[in-house]
Amino acid sequence: VFLSFLMIISRSFFFKSPGFLIAKGKFDEARQVVKAMLGSDVEIPSSYLEKSAPASNGAKVDLFKGENLQKVIFSGVPWGCSGLGVYGIGIFLPILIMSLGISGFDTSKPGPLGSVMNSVNLTFIISWFILIGFIAGLFILHKVSTVKQQFYGFLLAAAAVLLLLLCYLFKWPAAISIAAFVLFELALNAGPNLTTFIIPSLVFPLDIKAEGAGYAAFFGKLGAVIAVFCFPILMKLGGVSLTLATSVAVLGLGAFLTYYYAKKLGLEK
Repeated sequence: VFLSFLMIISRSFFFKSPGFLIAKGKFDEARQVVKAMLGSDVEIPSSYLEKSAPASNGAKVDLFKGENLQKVIFSGVPWGCSGLGVYGIGIFLPILIMSLGISGFDTSKPGPLGSVMNSVNLTFIISWFILIGFIAGLFILHKVSTVKQQFYGFLLAAAAVLLLLLCYLFKWPAAISIAAFVLFELALNAGPNLTTFIIPSLVFPLDIKAEGAGYAAFFGKLGAVIAVFCFPILMKLGGVSLTLATSVAVLGLGAFLTYYYAKKLGLEK
């Protein structure tokens, strides 16, 4: 709460982007901002203002019609799908490990307490791969298409959860389940958990970029809330099998929507 309050106070000292103001047709305000930021002797060249005609002429743009709606879905709904992995599986990871019956490296403590300690230890180890995934994602960012990075991240994360489900159903060795969790965290955090923050800035033009990113973030956080709310319900209704199968479906949906709308918007390369 303190940090949020600090951010709100800091926001009041920020300048609006001159590019945004120009895109909105607010040339005088853009000139004032440039002078305030760079010095009173700095001017925006008239030739630049002439080339930068306002995209929307100051009119309110409907983000839920036509191509803009496709951009909202493309940037927002996959973000919500990634929320299932980041918050759903992330928060309930110790419970999933216990429910899957995965034994760790230390089996010296038998009984319920040993099971809890085992899940905590494995969660600690697996969680390190969240950071490793982020670092790997940053290294490959802009070296490959952001869309492809998100698509394959979703696809590999879904495959990892499917592998977990198969391990549970066919009683495969615990080492395979642990490897599946590691693959899941690497793929999710090198892919959609990183790229979903970037996609809105790629698809929306400057004059509606902030609003488009806001809606995308809304759908992203909505997906996270739904995931956290529904995970215990899924566990109660159908146990681990239903929970993992639903997770595969949601992550697969994220991959499909990324591919489908990127192709429709001409962003697949």
